[in-house]
Amino acid sequence: MNKRMSVHGIINKEVEERIATRGRYGDISERTSAKAAKYGYTFGKYALRGGHVVARGAANTISFSKDLINDVKLGVLTNKQARSLFISRAGNSISESGNSIANIIKDEFIEGVERFQGSDDLGMQAITKTKDVVVKTKRAIRVASEATHTTKLAAEKTANAVKVIARSVKKAATYLFSAKGAAIAGAILLPIIILLAVATTVTSIIPTISLKSDNKELTKTYEHITKLDAELTYNIRGEKDSLINSNIDVFTFYINGSVVSEDNINIYTNADLILLYFDVKYDDYAFDKIIYGWFGGDNVKNEITALHETLNYYNTFKWSTTVEYTYTDTEIDPETGDKLTYTVTVTTRYMDIYVYTKSFETYLYEHNDSMLTKEQQERMYAMKTVGSYTSKVELGNPFGDDYFFISSRWGWRIHPIRGGVSLHNGVDIPKPYNTKIYNVLYGFVDTVSYDASGHGNYVIVVNGNRKVLYAHMSSVVVSPGQLLHKNDIVGYVGTTGSSTGPHLHLEYYIEDGFCTNPGFFLEGASRFGTGTAIINVAESQIGNTGGETYWRWYGFVSRVEWCAAFVSWCAEQGGYISSGAVIKFASCGTGTTWFKNNGLWQYGGGAYIPQPGDYIFFDWNADGGANHVGLVEICENNIVYTIEGNSSDSVRRRFYNLYDNRILGYGTPLY
Repeated sequence: MNKRMSVHGIINKEVEERIATRGRYGDISERTSAKAAKYGYTFGKYALRGGHVVARGAANTISFSKDLINDVKLGVLTNKQARSLFISRAGNSISESGNSIANIIKDEFIEGVERFQGSDDLGMQAITKTKDVVVKTKRAIRVASEATHTTKLAAEKTANAVKVIARSVKKAATYLFSAKGAAIAGAILLPIIILLAVATTVTSIIPTISLKSDNKELTKTYEHITKLDAELTYNIRGEKDSLINSNIDVFTFYINGSVVSEDNINIYTNADLILLYFDVKYDDYAFDKIIYGWFGGDNVKNEITALHETLNYYNTFKWSTTVEYTYTDTEIDPETGDKLTYTVTVTTRYMDIYVYTKSFETYLYEHNDSMLTKEQQERMYAMKTVGSYTSKVELGNPFGDDYFFISSRWGWRIHPIRGGVSLHNGVDIPKPYNTKIYNVLYGFVDTVSYDASGHGNYVIVVNGNRKVLYAHMSSVVVSPGQLLHKNDIVGYVGTTGSSTGPHLHLEYYIEDGFCTNPGFFLEGASRFGTGTAIINVAESQIGNTGGETYWRWYGFVSRVEWCAAFVSWCAEQGGYISSGAVIKFASCGTGTTWFKNNGLWQYGGGAYIPQPGDYIFFDWNADGGANHVGLVEICENNIVYTIEGNSSDSVRRRFYNLYDNRILGYGTPLY
């Protein structure tokens, strides 16, 4: 046992040293990302290539062993001759021979690490965590295989491959352990063979439930969507200050027919869902790739522009009123002796700005069968279930085990301080002042500095050609040149520099200094379109009776029907109200009106599959109006599981059939 462990340790140590000497950071514990433990390796687009590279050394050895076994059975070789050939191939001992099984496998892993994208996240320690990886991989197979025909086929192929490997393992083990000189080799080989079976499974499954396009192409596409949103928002708001409209006395803004204030005009398109749709529709696409688009675009860029114009547009209407006012002055007409009378004509010029917006979710639902084949629809559902960015996650969680909310996404936006359209190079994550910030990228501290007009207290951590920037911190606890592991404390949340409140601004750069969307890669994010954080808050309140916490928080001095106050309280705790993702409301009618006016409404009846964090509105009286509201925890097998306040005067878990006619509809916040 000690000898086996020492050999295993030698392999790990040598792999680590070999990689370190080739310019890579050598901490093996840092090569497993959080999602690698959840769904296998972060294979994605490179799964097939990386998996084959990793597997080749061990597979060749297995094949060689099988050939020897067959030769013995056929009488071509004796046991002694076969054993001699094997030992010649494997070497006289693991620690001494340059051609040993250990070195063969070790070299393959090193090559695999260096060729695999995001090599420091590959997950060498999976060798010693085979059981956990197998369990998690089975979970991924189950989720995927239930969701899509494509993945079912992959799972079937995978199952057959695993059976073949298992049979080979059994035969190889029988021979290996019968050879005295190969006992140690077998002890090392078998765990790796099991890992290869897992790798084969993940290699087949993950590409069917992952975004396949290159990270830079995804970034360009995402950026274009945000730019279209920001420019349209700016143009609509700018109507009021335009010189051509300088003679207008009264401006009125409408969104989908309802009057709103100018500041509430904010065009927001779900870029994450559009990226998912394009991946399902066009596979591995590039931003300038030629396509025959549904919306008439001849490439991805033009197709997105046409899509955006279909979902969001506005027009203006100018009108005026003229009123004559007659009034009597106190001055006396000297000729008649009467008071003088005057007539004044007053013209008031109005301008109505009508904004029409529809969510891509709604549009896709309305045209689903025309825009996607059944297989594509199933794959899209599978990817939404697993998480379309699952295979891309390679950064840790900047707040440890806590979920967090991205209040301002990466990309173009209206600058919150200076105004105007500007590129936001990172994501903003609101957290209370002095919340600990944990490192997300294993590497060295490159920069610790202060920028009064921008980032405030900021830190840059570098790993090879990747780097992460943390900004606006109240204080920093690291020094230049310091080696940081994931989950080491970098500093504390603050509002230094140019900032509107306590938050972490985080940027991520990949090869060639290319600035990309950190939201693709971060662990723990409650991203736009998902409401994990609000559900976590709601879960913590289960069992609360009377609701006084919520109705007093809202401002009531005595008890009211508090279901809406409860969901609003949960939203406030998650930072969603202060960020503008949702509004605070105590009346269900106010809530449904807001969601509908902002294009964030989905009707009940089963056509829409609710997502975690959606607001679910009920019509108990069958009169067409909402009189109760809760939060969707999850929807599985046509059952909607909820958390509701004021359910028998308590916070409770409930569940309903997806097609229950009491479900009026769903509000779908842009988390």
